[in-house]
Amino acid sequence: FEIYTTPEDFDAVEVALADAGIETVVAKITMIPDTTIELTGDDAVKMQKMLDVLDDLDDVQNVYHNGILPDD
Repeated sequence: FEIYTTPEDFDAVEVALADAGIETVVAKITMIPDTTIELTGDDAVKMQKMLDVLDDLDDVQNVYHNGILPDD
């Protein structure tokens, strides 16, 4: 199961699950876009290159975006 909640309710939901005896595998706060955009062609290539460069930077821990990249 996946459970989504607001950041403000995160701790309360985590405690409620634990109190109910439900074990969580992963519990984290993340950014989820309200809108997405499908990227194709050159746009997808450029975005993937930028994500690769950012991923290689030691100071960058997480990168959030609203692009949907092709699987290939």
